[in-house]
Amino acid sequence: MDAGSPFDDRSRINNDYEFFQRLREQGREAARRFLDAHFGDIGQRSTIDVAAEIKERFIDRDKFAYGVQRFIVGLGKKMLIANSAASVADAVFEIPADQLSFAVAWLGLLCYTAQIYFDFSGYSDMAIGLGRLLGFHFPENFDQPYRSASITEFWRRWHMTLSRWFRDYLYIPLGGN
Repeated sequence: MDAGSPFDDRSRINNDYEFFQRLREQGREAARRFLDAHFGDIGQRSTIDVAAEIKERFIDRDKFAYGVQRFIVGLGKKMLIANSAASVADAVFEIPADQLSFAVAWLGLLCYTAQIYFDFSGYSDMAIGLGRLLGFHFPENFDQPYRSASITEFWRRWHMTLSRWFRDYLYIPLGGN
């Protein structure tokens, strides 16, 4: 048989090895691009280095358990609190304005506020939990924003990674200090 023919086992093994090496590297690159695209505001390059974590991630029982716990907490925030608050808010917002009492209007506003917070916070917790399950470390995204004493503090605590993204990629490049 000719060397390099499809029937030469040594050539096939080398080609398979090179193929799987390229496939692994392309998979790492695709995973990095996916994480950058889908978790960009949760984990920026300035906060975590996704490429480094893809190569050097480590999963142990404690980190895995924390990831499961964090995901379940986030899912609970979304399904139990946010969805329940959304049902009440939607019902209140369907009432015609001339039939709406002051107390019911406030109830709708508070439920809508809770819905927004627990939706975002729950989704962030789920993303952080899934990341931890897979060996990644994403930064915290909310820091009790409703305990803020000012609008500025509220914005800093509300969506911290999005605020950093605006600062790093819009404000500073457009001439901010």
